[in-house]
Amino acid sequence: RLKSACDVQQVLEECVDTWLAGPCGVLSFVCSVLLSRTPDSVRGDMDDSCNPLIGRFGHCSQELVNLMLIGEATSNVFDGSRWLGDDPSSGFLVKGVDGDRIGSPQVGFLSELEPMRYLSVGTLYKCT
Repeated sequence: RLKSACDVQQVLEECVDTWLAGPCGVLSFVCSVLLSRTPDSVRGDMDDSCNPLIGRFGHCSQELVNLMLIGEATSNVFDGSRWLGDDPSSGFLVKGVDGDRIGSPQVGFLSELEPMRYLSVGTLYKCT
């Protein structure tokens, strides 16, 4: 049983050629990240906990991309949270990148949908 982060890092570095290069390497990595955050926390991060992390045609959902980039499975790429609807008491809270909780991400995010104005990537995800 591993007792510290250093122990985990050592095991991963020693076995990286075996588990990451194998036929299920990416799946193993995704499972490791998911279990590190815990499934309950991942569901709590998401706007709709019933959405799958692997979507149609085997593509990653935005939640899985955010989990990999910032460590939280938020459903959106804008900064902070927003209410959908006119009245917060009857609206729906959607979650984006929370700079107060995670700070400024070390990796940026580009979307081909932003120039078409289908979505707006928040300033936290835009490296300066």
